[in-house]
Formats: sequence, structure tokens, C-alpha cells
Amino acid sequence: MFDTPHLRDLRWPIALLAMGFAPLISLLTSDTQVTAWMWAIALAPLVLGIVWGIAVVRSSDATTSEPPERRSVLVDVLVPILTAVIGSGLLIWWLDRPVVAAEQVRACEEHHGLEQAQSDVRELSLRGSDRQMGAYARVSVSSCEWPPPGYADEDGFSSINVVSAEGPGADEATSATAVDRYMGDCRMLELAYSTGTQGDFEHLPPFEVKQGDIVDAWEGDPWPPSDGGLGQGDINPYPGRDEIVVVRNSKIAPDFEAIRCVE
Repeated sequence: MFDTPHLRDLRWPIALLAMGFAPLISLLTSDTQVTAWMWAIALAPLVLGIVWGIAVVRSSDATTSEPPERRSVLVDVLVPILTAVIGSGLLIWWLDRPVVAAEQVRACEEHHGLEQAQSDVRELSLRGSDRQMGAYARVSVSSCEWPPPGYADEDGFSSINVVSAEGPGADEATSATAVDRYMGDCRMLELAYSTGTQGDFEHLPPFEVKQGDIVDAWEGDPWPPSDGGLGQGDINPYPGRDEIVVVRNSKIAPDFEAIRCVE
């Protein structure tokens, strides 16, 4: 394949380009936040390979007549060494990612006092504003992730506060005697609820909701239903733009451990 001097010289730029594709594809398809040093490591061999290849092509006219034994020391010695160093660095980074992630998650847990990395549930004291809306419970659901997703802090920490309060419904038949108000770092959540009456329990399928949504707790459908006698204006106080409100009755409750940030 490499049967001329300048084609032989191109094998090293091509090797660099090949080494850079796997990390680049991994970063582009990642659903978590990618840090600047990750981009630098992934793009370095690609940029070097492109610049190097252009230099080889431009100098091909001047080197075509040169025999292979007269190629420069840069191509024969430094190029293999540089390629080996970059390749080894990429391999070490690739294999070391799980270890780095575990260390970062552990540091996040220790800094924020979490007992577990995912869905650390804590009951919090009610605030004055909570009591004014008829709240009877405030729960915090916190997580540590690495690499940090876009919705998390720089150390991977994210938190969701859930305030459960009295709903606009007068009785259980309205299916609106309670509301759960979700506030926190995430624009979209995956929520799950469970029902329980007279010892008969059932975990309902999870559903996704975004900030500003007012839905029911059974299937995540918009609330109120078209045949209901209540309206969103009956929720007091009216939800803010950054809130997610789930309307339910006392026979259904949120599964806090199943709460998950989507974005």
C-alpha cells in the first residue's frame, strides 16, 4: 500500500487519525457532560494527524525523488515515539475512566454528606412557606454522578426537593386531595408512584414530566381531566414556571428512590 516515500510518510498521520476516532465518537454519543480536558485529549491526535498529513502532501513534490533511506529523522524516529506516547496516553485514559469516576463520585458523596450516590432520600424540616400552602412533608432526593451531567454542579451533585401538600380536592373521589411539588436542578424528571389500599400494593409505570407541567400521578396525564370539576387555578399557590406538580389522593404516593433526572 505504502509504495512511495511520501505515502509511507502518511502512515503516521493516518495512525493518529485512527487513534482519535474512538474517544471522539464516545464523547459525541455520551449523555453526560464532557469536560474540556476530555475534548483536548480526544481532539489532539485528530488535529495533529490532519496538520501532519497536510504537511506531507504539500512537501510531496520536493521529496518524491528522495530515496527512502534519506527520509528525515523526524519521520523515522520521532514520529513513532510521538505516536506511541499519544496512543499510550489515550489507552491509559480510556482504561482509567471507571476509576476516576468512582473517585469523583466518592468525593462528591463525602462533600455533600450523602449515604449513597444515587437517590439519597432525606426528610427535611418544613419551612414557613411550606406551611402556608398546607404542606405536610418536604423531602430531598440527591445524587452524585461522574462525569457531571449538564443539570448537575461541577462536582456531579444534583438535588430535587419534593414538597407534599394539601390538594384542591375536597374528598378522595376527586383524586386531588394532595399535590407533590418538585423543584430542583433538573428540567425534566422521570417519576414513579405506587398505590396501596387495604394491603393491595402496586407499582405504577414511571413517566416523564418537565418544568411547568401539572399532571396526575397515575399515568402522568395533564391535569385536570376534561371532565373534572377542578382547574389548575384551584392549586394554591399557583405553581411557578420552574415547578413540576403532580396531583393525587392519599391512596397513591411517590417512590422517592425511583426519581431520576432526565435533563
